[in-house]
Amino acid sequence: MVERGQGLRSSGSPIDVRGPAFSAAEQMGITRRLRAARTEVTELNFVDASGRRVGRIPTQARRGDSVELPRFDLATILFEAAREEAEFLFGDSIATLHQDAGGVDVTFEHAPPRRFDLVIGADGLHSRTRQLAFGPEVAYVRHMGVWVATMPADGLNLDRHKVLLHNSPGRAVALHPCRGKAMAAFLYRGPGDECFDHRDTADHKRRLIDAYSGAGWRVPELVQRMRDVDDLYFDSVSQVRLDRWCAPLAEGASGAQVPEGRPTATTRQRPNRSDPPSGTTPSSGGGSCASMSSRPCGSPCAPGTGPRPLPLAAASADLGRALLTAGDAAAVPALTRAYEVHARVGADFEADRVRADLERATTRSVGAPEASGRAPVRAGTR
Repeated sequence: MVERGQGLRSSGSPIDVRGPAFSAAEQMGITRRLRAARTEVTELNFVDASGRRVGRIPTQARRGDSVELPRFDLATILFEAAREEAEFLFGDSIATLHQDAGGVDVTFEHAPPRRFDLVIGADGLHSRTRQLAFGPEVAYVRHMGVWVATMPADGLNLDRHKVLLHNSPGRAVALHPCRGKAMAAFLYRGPGDECFDHRDTADHKRRLIDAYSGAGWRVPELVQRMRDVDDLYFDSVSQVRLDRWCAPLAEGASGAQVPEGRPTATTRQRPNRSDPPSGTTPSSGGGSCASMSSRPCGSPCAPGTGPRPLPLAAASADLGRALLTAGDAAAVPALTRAYEVHARVGADFEADRVRADLERATTRSVGAPEASGRAPVRAGTR
């Protein structure tokens, strides 16, 4: 495991370990430690500019197969579980990759060259490993119209059970208690920028100051903290779109099986600061959850495959839940479509969530299943 940072990070946004990732944690024997490190958040509170609560959403009830915990605690637990079985190389990164039918020759910025059967890039949006395998990121990273930043926010005396969120048109700020090491998150809409440098912290601070000029609530206090903080993460919310997730072999070479027990290199090359809250949404940590999964989503090495249906399924699920809240009969077909897609691609955790909403919709008789031309989905039908 190759990590650019000099050691484990001391901060980072909360991560949900759930679904296939939780199954992997069970196989690793670390679920007891995950539960011991979990956060205590039970609700999300929306506040106005004066700090008055204007809305509240209960967070997901505690389940046996879902745990939210600080990123640093998750990294520490995984590191301690793997350190006797895997080699960790801190303060380094991959310089070149040369693949043939038998494996991959790897050179590093500092360590001597080595050969591996398999190289797995897990180094984030601006992956050096991906660039070496597939070329410059401008060809496949697409800005989604939102920028995100996170930073430590200690000493704010937050309720350990509540996440606070203040939003105004085009921008939002959230405070998460995160087991006594509070985090602040900034999210705002903005166009992409071809000149953006994800390592230029001074530029990141200027962008945040401009984006949150004139904002209310505790934003001026947080912006002032941000001016002095060293541990700031800032980046665009982007989507990586590739036709395949395995680098093709050189012309004339054939694929090679990886023998059990042979060396594998996994790279993580972000700078030594808080990781982005990557994933399906900017705050879910779904990317880290997916990286723990015990099985892939779809067929990652086949051209033209991948989780492309999932964004549409998620949108359909969100629409269905909104219609369900409003008592609209159209909730049933929307939730049914979302369930079928999630179930088909093996996204079991999301499929179970949508199925529960669908059963609520049919139980409350907000609409007949026949309206969608589909049979109702019941527990145990997948």
